Amino acid sequence: MSKTPPKHLRIVETAPRPVEHAPEAFEPMASERSLFARADPNILMFIDFTTVDEAELLSLIISSQPTHVIDLRVVPRFDIGTLNRKLVFSIFEKAGAKYHDLGALIGPAHMRQNAGAPEPLARAVLERVFKTDTAVKGPVAILLDAKCSSAAFMDAFAAILDQANPAGWQTMRVPAVRSAPVSDSRSIVFISHATPNDNPFASWLSTQLTLSGYEVWTDFERLGGGELFWDTIEDIIRNRAAKVIVAASGLAQTRPGVLDEIALALSIERNLGLTNFVIPLRIDETNFLDFRANLQRRNILDFHGNWAAGLAQLLKVLESDRVPSDVKDIASNVGKIIHDRLQSKLGLIDRADPVSVNWLQVRRWPSAVYASTLPVPANRIADYTKTLQLPHVQFGDLLLSFAPTTALSATLTGVNASSSGAVATSEFLKGRWNQIPTLKSHIAQRMISNLVRQAWARTAQQRNLSAFALASGASCWFLKNGQLEGNKASFIDREGKKRTKSLVGFSQKRGVFWHFAAELRPLPNHPETLVIKPHVIFSEDGITPLESAARMHALRRGFCKSWWNDRWRDLIAAFLFFLSEGSDEISLDAGDGGIGLSPTMSDFECPVSPLDAETILIEEATTGDEEDPDIDEEEVGLTLAFDSQDREQ
Repeated sequence: MSKTPPKHLRIVETAPRPVEHAPEAFEPMASERSLFARADPNILMFIDFTTVDEAELLSLIISSQPTHVIDLRVVPRFDIGTLNRKLVFSIFEKAGAKYHDLGALIGPAHMRQNAGAPEPLARAVLERVFKTDTAVKGPVAILLDAKCSSAAFMDAFAAILDQANPAGWQTMRVPAVRSAPVSDSRSIVFISHATPNDNPFASWLSTQLTLSGYEVWTDFERLGGGELFWDTIEDIIRNRAAKVIVAASGLAQTRPGVLDEIALALSIERNLGLTNFVIPLRIDETNFLDFRANLQRRNILDFHGNWAAGLAQLLKVLESDRVPSDVKDIASNVGKIIHDRLQSKLGLIDRADPVSVNWLQVRRWPSAVYASTLPVPANRIADYTKTLQLPHVQFGDLLLSFAPTTALSATLTGVNASSSGAVATSEFLKGRWNQIPTLKSHIAQRMISNLVRQAWARTAQQRNLSAFALASGASCWFLKNGQLEGNKASFIDREGKKRTKSLVGFSQKRGVFWHFAAELRPLPNHPETLVIKPHVIFSEDGITPLESAARMHALRRGFCKSWWNDRWRDLIAAFLFFLSEGSDEISLDAGDGGIGLSPTMSDFECPVSPLDAETILIEEATTGDEEDPDIDEEEVGLTLAFDSQDREQ
């Protein structure tokens, strides 16, 4: 007789019920849209070589098998972990990837000049790498260094490269970092420097950043007597700083205080996964190879020889990384700057003092932004718009402009545009447009800024102004000799008196004409506020600028060193009066209705006045100080604040 089989307890699971997910649960994140590059031929993989490790790089190349590897680094290196150039290239070959060194294709000088600039680099890739008219198939790997590692760079670069792929590229960042603006709780730009040796530079830099709308912290301005200064500094870096700017002079890199600040900032950056949290600046002759190892592999901005050129680079980084800024509280900012600069030198009295800042406010925008399409592939749109004079920007396969589609079509050759909708300019600036659901407010603001710059150049040409290309790549505009009667323009001063100022003159001593020139461009992240930056251009015939950059620079040094703030202020006022033709508005031709600007600089009040205004302003207002040759405001035209009591020549 067989035994009864033993009974055992069993766990019986009921059939699982399917979980319903909303479609948005599968929506990809910006700059991190796919983890499966191989499955998607429309993906761009941005590989940040400053942070990627050996295993991550190898896994990505082997699994994704990219068709192209495009190197955007100024100095291509492959020494990560145990890897070397030969080994990495053999992996590329086995994966079937074609390697392109963009620097070798366009030249090292051009590569260095455009490092970190998405538009020229993307255009170069389209022209030198993706040469055919057929659509490009991916995945495509893009190798980046610190200059190109921001999410804003990747978004802009990918948008331009959409021309090579009608389906549009998706983007993936390696290592994965969410593309997001700096937290609002981190709003301070902290400046670390050697005190007191580098105080003049830190003071100048904090002034410029403050006038650009950023909240700045420096120890020589903010620490009072008896304060627990290290506790304060640690709290700022650990909890409130959006960026730590290191004025990395040779001396600063030996100071224990600066080294402690750098070590703390780098630790915070690693622990919290912050991107480009620490930004070193080269402010003296220290060789880049002599920088400390923890700073060497970073994007070191060069301020040596030209502080303002370095500032332009720094402002681009802060804008790109979306560091919070606010230009609305300029009155208190200017008041604080003047108060901080003067309080250690002489007494102050409780009396308001008018201050002018070389800013112009947009009073009127064109009513709408119009979207137009052309019956050509996205990568061919630029070929048909080369001669298009109306301000426009390309966004994917759309042309965006303040001009209606009919106006665009009238100026195009060989093709007609069709309308794809319109949206109120105020809504566009906020990134709200159902026609373009992927539009973000900061991208919209940059496109508006681009349109404003184009409208200014178009208007300057219409007024018969001549352009001069600056080292930064921007242009300033000047009047030729004899273009105005007596080369003078009238303007109304603060007291309501009519005055005149020469905008062109001749120096008998130097045998050259001088021309006042102006650069006009929006503030970073604030297209409604434009900075008018003063310059001086020299010519021998009153028409053609000197070809020798060295001679032009020497003339600026000698000729303009005694030009005080009152003169710069009046030159700007006269130039603006010329542009407005005496009306209450400067109109920039944007194609439909124009952009209306205030015809005068912005006026504010400093809450205090110095007891001896003339003495201190002579010291503070000078440009081209021989004891501080790196400050060359007359050459590059920085943000300036003009006190009402500036010395008259």
